[in-house]
Amino acid sequence: MKNINPVQIIIAMAIFVAGVTTGYFYQKSKTPNFRQMGQQMVQKANQQGQRKFQNRPNMGEVTSLDDKSATIKTIDGSSRIIILSDSTTYTQTAPTDKTGLKVGAQISVIGTDNTDGSVTAQTIQFK
Repeated sequence: MKNINPVQIIIAMAIFVAGVTTGYFYQKSKTPNFRQMGQQMVQKANQQGQRKFQNRPNMGEVTSLDDKSATIKTIDGSSRIIILSDSTTYTQTAPTDKTGLKVGAQISVIGTDNTDGSVTAQTIQFK
């Protein structure tokens, strides 16, 4: 077996470390920065006048009701006003209509958040 010169080992290790370090920093420069991307998406949505959480479910118990709106007590104890329109759909196990919406009913609402804190309902699901 041939003697290996310690200088050769040191040079080989230095080349290896330089290659790994260069590869690490190259890959890091190519990896998307998700925090920055998220901030850009929020800024773009704010510039367009959109809110971050459109069409999120609002679940709770109906506490008051009239022809144009319903108020629900949400799971966290707060209240939300739900705006009802002619295009609002109502579902149970099978599609139904507004007659199932009563005070005390457990519902889940998907709709658009309004600037006043109310929600314009697109779909109401009865539980």
